[in-house]
Amino acid sequence: MGKISIWQRLLSYFKEIHIESAPSELNPHLYVSLSKGRYMLSTAKAVYSHADLYTNFGKVFDQVKFDQLPGQHCLILGLGLASIPILLEKRKQDLTYVAIEKDPNVIYLASKYALPLIHSPLHIYEGDALTLVQSQDDQSFDLICMDIFVDDVIPKSFRQASFVRQLARLARSKGLIIINVLKDKEGEKPINAQFREVLETHFPKGKVIEVGPNTMFVSDERFLKG
Repeated sequence: MGKISIWQRLLSYFKEIHIESAPSELNPHLYVSLSKGRYMLSTAKAVYSHADLYTNFGKVFDQVKFDQLPGQHCLILGLGLASIPILLEKRKQDLTYVAIEKDPNVIYLASKYALPLIHSPLHIYEGDALTLVQSQDDQSFDLICMDIFVDDVIPKSFRQASFVRQLARLARSKGLIIINVLKDKEGEKPINAQFREVLETHFPKGKVIEVGPNTMFVSDERFLKG
């Protein structure tokens, strides 16, 4: 990982600084930049990660009572630059992580710019989360965080009731699932609203949390403070 000077970090609070591009078949405009002193992973239409400034998950994590989790095993669907474990380490230090990421270039960039910042055990599987979730029979998780996008769209296969049932099956009894749903943009088909309806059907104790341009779904509101 190339060394970032103090001047670059200071300048990044005023202007985004491009660091490296790594276009892939899945993400033709994938790149890392420095913004507000942190590495940020972006595509043409979306920000995939921004260290501890990835506020959609950060603000939800601030509301979670992590001491109620039944154990320490966390599954991450969609790695990005590992913002989720970076954020969680600030709130709960005893978690171990399994991350599934389809794009090898995302894994490359995460390994270069983010993984050195993480102290907890983290195992990364390269592959399709849909296939790996469906094939998982012998493992369950206490916390599942889903952040799967191609640019700013959740692929259709991950918005289906069949996938949500599989995801619920992977969650340990009394475990928690947190999903980045996004909001529908004006003039677009309400695909994210429909996904919310699927989630609310399968998790009747769930809660929707609006965080800026994001809609986050928490599978059980009993994990939330006050």
